[in-house]
Amino acid sequence: MGTRATSERNELVLARNSNGGGKGLRRGKEESNKGFTLIELLVVIAIIALLIGILLPGLAESRRLAKVIICKTNMRTMAQGVNNYASEYQDKIATFSWTRNKWNPSVTAPAGLADLRGPYSDDLRGASAQAVAIMRTRGDAPDMPFIPLWQPFVLYNHLVLQEYLDLPLPSKYVVCPDDKNRLRWQNKADFRAGRAGPQPDPSDPNNWRWSYSSSYQYTPSTYSPDRGDAPRFNTIIQAGLHFQYQFSNAAAGDGQNNVLGRRRFGDVAFPQQKVLLIDQAARHFGKRDWYYAYPQAKLPIAFYDGHVRLIETGTPTQITAGRARGAVANPGYQPANPRGNGVTTFQYQPNFWEAPLRNGTRVGSETVIGYYNWTRGGMQGVDVNGDEINTANW
Repeated sequence: MGTRATSERNELVLARNSNGGGKGLRRGKEESNKGFTLIELLVVIAIIALLIGILLPGLAESRRLAKVIICKTNMRTMAQGVNNYASEYQDKIATFSWTRNKWNPSVTAPAGLADLRGPYSDDLRGASAQAVAIMRTRGDAPDMPFIPLWQPFVLYNHLVLQEYLDLPLPSKYVVCPDDKNRLRWQNKADFRAGRAGPQPDPSDPNNWRWSYSSSYQYTPSTYSPDRGDAPRFNTIIQAGLHFQYQFSNAAAGDGQNNVLGRRRFGDVAFPQQKVLLIDQAARHFGKRDWYYAYPQAKLPIAFYDGHVRLIETGTPTQITAGRARGAVANPGYQPANPRGNGVTTFQYQPNFWEAPLRNGTRVGSETVIGYYNWTRGGMQGVDVNGDEINTANW
């Protein structure tokens, strides 16, 4: 009897403990469903913020690198296009080829181009007519007016190459992805209606040609002779401001300005070291753009052999009789005085769409060296990775 009673009491105790334990488990589950405490939430938020802070610079760097790659690809496509053009068109550089008297006025012009058929009194007018013809026929701009007093080689030389490569006009392939102004201007309807943001010279009735402009510029020797010293030679040279050009010798024996658009690819002596295309601004590094001629400007540059690489302009390390050397980029010469040891300098006076001055403003101007645009020896010269050629005996 005693043993049975003890066993029953033990079972009763176990049953009570079992019931109490079940209630305890339920209370634990109920308490766990109450959620995070305020401190726990703050810790989680802090961790998320820290992760975002770590990831965002990486994402920004990835976007920057992607734009650099796009920019280099654009320039490589253009440089290789110049090579292909030369192989198909008797070694000619892809530039405006309508020169003085190039079109016979008795020949019937294509529809919509009758006013452009010539004859042209000089090479500049011929090049202007060709540029307008390309914009009319390929750029869906049939009402683009003829602009006789215009230097189209500087910002529109690429039009001939775009026509050859069968690229649309306008085309993002000729604009740096960080050149936000030109990308906005490519919306022709908005530009002509004044809705494309700030625009160059709204008072100019022909300013909507800017919709077809390029970030990448041919160096002048691609379309102009290497020397312009009087009395025999004539060429394009830099004028006082960075966007101004003039002829070196209006009285040259070969005509006032009938020397343009006649260069050949075979004139290039050092294709791996001679610059073909540059962007006027270093846009991909740092928080601001730098004008290409500033020492700290680091920008993609296309060479005649078709390769593209990043170059930092740097500063000249020596200038001696007839030649000079730069830390990275050679400083160049004066085409009007090719035997001298002077370099081409001019005033950089930025417009609102161009890189600011070194002080970060666009007020005033600053003296700079021409570098890649005015290579000593022109197409026969060396821009980087070597001494300039010696022109003292030209």
